[in-house]
Amino acid sequence: MSITATANHSIHTNLVNAIAWMSAAFRDSPHCGVSYSASLVEARETTEQARSLSIKVSDVDEIKSNHSCWHALFPRGVIAK
Repeated sequence: MSITATANHSIHTNLVNAIAWMSAAFRDSPHCGVSYSASLVEARETTEQARSLSIKVSDVDEIKSNHSCWHALFPRGVIAK
């Protein structure tokens, strides 16, 4: 997916943070229980005038805990870090 935004730095920052969080939170988990998910934002300068940001999501990490009674309420649930 490619998104182009022409705005000031503050709006770019908010937009990238929101998309990075959604990329980490709204995804499927291969695990039956609740998992953690994280994303990483990378910035690079493609030309003197153009810059590029990319968002990479990490593998989901299953939370292995028998002490959380609420985990059963969210099968295959994902918590964004």
